[in-house]
Amino acid sequence: MFLRGFYSYGKERFWAKLKDPQERLEGGDELTDWIIALVVLTLLAISSLAVFHKRGGKKMAEPKFEVYKDEKDEFRFRLKAPNGETIATGEGYVAKAGCMNGIESIKENAPKAKIVDLT
Repeated sequence: MFLRGFYSYGKERFWAKLKDPQERLEGGDELTDWIIALVVLTLLAISSLAVFHKRGGKKMAEPKFEVYKDEKDEFRFRLKAPNGETIATGEGYVAKAGCMNGIESIKENAPKAKIVDLT
């Protein structure tokens, strides 16, 4: 409970100092302010670790390409967002190597692709 109260006090004082330049000029001891800022940031880091452990120590999901075979026995890929939603799918490939090349092409070209609105 003490740490929570100190955290709240320190956080409010820290953000007030950042928001109000006059308060920074007139405000008390700079060393105290830096110590409070350090404690607040440390407590934020600790609370982040607590959330990480609450999730069973699992990191947030990352986007991924899934390679699979369709009903025509062709290799396909789909790009899944971190929330598990499919956001892109590829065409059918006879060979798995062709499918993997398609994924590499998307990874290479998508970051620099322009949006062309044809509507």
